[in-house]
Amino acid sequence: MEECMKERYGLAKERIREIITEETVKKPFGDFFRNRAKFLSMAADVMDESAAELTMEALKERNHCFYQDILPENYESSYGNPAYAVQQMGEYGKAFSFLYAEIAGTVAYAHEKRLWDMTVSMELFLEVYSAFCEEELPEAAIVEGILRSYVNDYCQDMMEKRIREGVDPELDFAADIIMNSDLSDLRYLYKYGEYVSENEIGVAEFLNSLSQDEIDKMASAVSKMVHDSVASYVQRDLELAREVIEQDDAVDELFETVKKKLMRLISAGDEDGSTAIDLIMVSKYLERIGDHATNIAEWVEFSITGVHKESHI
Repeated sequence: MEECMKERYGLAKERIREIITEETVKKPFGDFFRNRAKFLSMAADVMDESAAELTMEALKERNHCFYQDILPENYESSYGNPAYAVQQMGEYGKAFSFLYAEIAGTVAYAHEKRLWDMTVSMELFLEVYSAFCEEELPEAAIVEGILRSYVNDYCQDMMEKRIREGVDPELDFAADIIMNSDLSDLRYLYKYGEYVSENEIGVAEFLNSLSQDEIDKMASAVSKMVHDSVASYVQRDLELAREVIEQDDAVDELFETVKKKLMRLISAGDEDGSTAIDLIMVSKYLERIGDHATNIAEWVEFSITGVHKESHI
């Protein structure tokens, strides 16, 4: 099965690279297909890489190329914008905007080395392209039918994979990057296949500026609170629930430590406003996770004792 999929992928990739220079399809559809064929070709390059050691600048440039169409300055004239797609393609616009979004997803598939997802997305592109290679344009309903068939055929498999990844840590691509990358080398940010702005780089740099002890304390304290709060609920363990409630103060102190350090960096002019807001939100979200764990523990205490935050019921 794997060899068959590799063969399908190879054939699709070869055909797509031919489309980049073809003039078979009339405007404006031809422009769309050539543009997206180039995009898919770049994604295939990533798919075929084997632990490539690109420079930070090279990774940044490639990341920009993948996402430049939908950046704020370009979105108004992007086929990723449904309004523009309809303006340019009329009744076909919505379908092509959907196709654009599906093709955009191949960036993540390529970085995650998801051969099946990559292949079926490329084949979808080729099927729609073939419909427009005929002398007469296909009816909009036919194009929409191709897209519906794709969704009906593959959506369930795609969702099942994502659900398994959500519950099985061994299948968590993002967690694997964090656990097995050198986080002092910011090139790890580009392994996800998502858009990386100066904000993401700034957040990563700030996290690296924290001592390992601070990072470990934040991570372990919040993680332990979540684990223990759920365990106290399942086991009806009053002592464990009260330990969680006490841990909330420690997490709050860690939040204040990070916030004060960030404020010093801002005062020194080492952080821009946008990145600073992101950093504050990240640390605040961690604190809120701790608060939610505390809430669970408090209701566990109430279910056992009838006391909730010093109030007897």
